[in-house]
Amino acid sequence: MLLFKSTTFVNLISSMTEPPSSHANASSSRTRYRFFPKNWNDGSLLYFCIFLASLAGIIVVGLSLYKSNQAQKRAAVENEIHQNWAENLIPTQADLIDVLLQDVNSSRTLVIFENGSVVIVAEPDDDPKKTAIETLKTNASPDSIFAVNRVQQDYVIRFKGPIFTRISGDAVASEFTRIQKNWKQYLSPNELKNSEKNNQEPEITTQVGLVARSFLARDLEDLKVSKILKAESE
Repeated sequence: MLLFKSTTFVNLISSMTEPPSSHANASSSRTRYRFFPKNWNDGSLLYFCIFLASLAGIIVVGLSLYKSNQAQKRAAVENEIHQNWAENLIPTQADLIDVLLQDVNSSRTLVIFENGSVVIVAEPDDDPKKTAIETLKTNASPDSIFAVNRVQQDYVIRFKGPIFTRISGDAVASEFTRIQKNWKQYLSPNELKNSEKNNQEPEITTQVGLVARSFLARDLEDLKVSKILKAESE
């Protein structure tokens, strides 16, 4: 198609640069204009047109790459913004300690991971940290089933096994709009398929649970323990 267009263009230009007719020659006062030098033939014009077409192709590819690069930059910025707001929901160690310390006794120890997941370890246990990590590996997964309960103003999300986390009600209130906007990003492929099929939006408690599960997935990947709440020996 490009060669056809170039050939047509060459013919057109060639016709414009042909010697004037005998009628035109009769009028010596008429000025003749040429787009190209006199020594250019059809072959030179063809190469010139191919050059122009190649240049246009390079420009198109360059613009396409530029747009793709800009789209990637926007996606990176949006992802950073998303991560920043989600970070606001991660339970702080201080908040968890204040709330959970009353649940620690001689029969159980609470092991808190970096992103707020909490594992209950039955006592006596010589190495609660090791037990908690093994419990997380055995029971947790990126698509873990969970249940959400309201305890006072907070959200307690329970996962399979002795694993849970607690998210502040105030944090949920401050990020309510963004939770409602982004909760689908935390669905597993099967859950996403069912969600699109049912076309129903879950309640805010379920949306909070999905965000909490993403924190559990991070802890499963990192396996970093931030605090062990253990009853003092008498």
